[in-house]
Amino acid sequence: MDDITTQVKHELGRIAANVSAGLNAGKERDEALLARMRDLEQRAARGGGASFGGGGSDALGLGLRAAIENADGLDDLRNGQKGRVYIDLPSHFFATPRAALTDADQLGQTDRATAIAPLPMQRITLRSLLPTVPTTAAAVQYLAETGSPGPAEVVTEGATKPDAGLRLELKTAPVVTIAVYQKASTQILSDIDSLMAFIDVRLRYLLSITEEGQLLSGSGIGNNLLGLMTAASTFSDATTASDRTITDTIRRAIADLESNGYAPSAIVLNPNDFAEIELSKDDESRYLVGMPRGPNPSSLWQTPVVRSPTMNAGNYLVGDLSQAALLHDRWAPRIEVATTNEDDFLRNIVAIRCEARMALAVHQPAALRKGTF
Repeated sequence: MDDITTQVKHELGRIAANVSAGLNAGKERDEALLARMRDLEQRAARGGGASFGGGGSDALGLGLRAAIENADGLDDLRNGQKGRVYIDLPSHFFATPRAALTDADQLGQTDRATAIAPLPMQRITLRSLLPTVPTTAAAVQYLAETGSPGPAEVVTEGATKPDAGLRLELKTAPVVTIAVYQKASTQILSDIDSLMAFIDVRLRYLLSITEEGQLLSGSGIGNNLLGLMTAASTFSDATTASDRTITDTIRRAIADLESNGYAPSAIVLNPNDFAEIELSKDDESRYLVGMPRGPNPSSLWQTPVVRSPTMNAGNYLVGDLSQAALLHDRWAPRIEVATTNEDDFLRNIVAIRCEARMALAVHQPAALRKGTF
């Protein structure tokens, strides 16, 4: 019995010694951590707070205390358990201290605007002048009346009635694709909130500029629209008056269309040509078209003027656009984002594509007149 009692006492003494040693070890670890923290605080105080991000040594010390106190596993060490503690410190804690500031230091904060300043964007005008309908086909077929149908006549009873001579021609307008793309990294798209919106706007604009050129001057050959200028009839001003002006020529082109049953709805001019018209003066230096001070709607001879940089200087187009052509939209402009290939995927690169498809059916080329000054 005495032997058992002795063994129990011995075992209890050993356990008590281990617990005491564990507590002492935890205390020593705490003291070691606190000693390291004080050392870092003293280094920060000697180096100056500015080189550590402008917070000063007091802020640095508070940051260290918070980092240590929030470290996972610290309580286990305090309780005597074995293990490791990982303390995450911001990178500015390890910056090299500098004795004094130099001109290279940026004392003021930089405020970056969220908006991106774009290049100027040309006004898009021609699409709004044309009637537009949707289509789901790859090409648009339409019937256009051709020739000069004979008029009806007053006839006597039993006489032969005149033949109208109506002629229809089947034509096809292909659906063409206009597209543009831009590549960007996923990181920069995430870092700059407004970048995606900026790319969206710019790609749609670049697409619209090409569409404007196709609507006006497309060759109709291959993968090109048949543009209004290409389809229009050339107007020849037969007058030879020495004082003939640009406005005289346009007025006679309007009269020619009206004489053939059309109602001109627009005049398309280059902005510089219309400026010359507006700046024209009489012998007493009075402006002939509008006044600089007042609101002057862009019009000539009661017909709206469309100022388009897409029109070459020295050229003009006059037309009854509601009768001349019909725009068929296959795809409205759309934005798609994708990793296009393995290499882009591995490098976090995305391709941003803007694409549209349309067909321009020029029903009545005779409703258009073009010419040069």
